[in-house]
Amino acid sequence: MNVRTSLPATLPEWPETRLEGIGQESVRCVNCGADATPYKFTNGYTLARKSEELSVADIIRAVDEPIDATQCAGKENCRGERKCLTHDLWASLNDKIFEYLNGVTLAQLVAKALAEEHQVVEIKDQRRGQTEPAVSA
Repeated sequence: MNVRTSLPATLPEWPETRLEGIGQESVRCVNCGADATPYKFTNGYTLARKSEELSVADIIRAVDEPIDATQCAGKENCRGERKCLTHDLWASLNDKIFEYLNGVTLAQLVAKALAEEHQVVEIKDQRRGQTEPAVSA
């Protein structure tokens, strides 16, 4: 996709950009704030690091998706204003889950998906000429 079509004619084809949030329209032109996404995608994200350097825990934190086995969302108010008998057990499980997910990279997930014959597509960032694998469910 040529970014020029969505920006004012006075701007260069590949303007300087900034990232605002996540999702398809998060790449914005520094000058005018217009959408400057170099490609369109569905159900995906633009990676800021190589997939070998990106853990599943990093992704979960980036999309602000909580993993919490506690009933109180970690606030320690499971039993009114105090924590329940098993609160520390579930909080420790949260820590173990994130410890495990920190050790699993996106590259490992993609390799596993390929081995299990899931569909994997590559998305090309036209500005950098790089491709990144993306798993399609």
